[in-house]
Amino acid sequence: MYRTARQYQSMSFEKIRNELLHAQASVSVDTATKKKYLIPSKTAPIQKKLYHIVGLKRSEAPRPMT
Repeated sequence: MYRTARQYQSMSFEKIRNELLHAQASVSVDTATKKKYLIPSKTAPIQKKLYHIVGLKRSEAPRPMT
């Protein structure tokens, strides 16, 4: 919460938690190869800022699951 207040705006723990809970992803399976792919949902601007503040990167591009 301290870092959020210093770098962006003051937010409660619950507000931060709720914003990040809405950052979701779907799993898609290629029926021919049985490979699974992770397809992230679109990230809201506030979610992008929160990820940046804590030093995490969240790609919006689909990627294979291992």
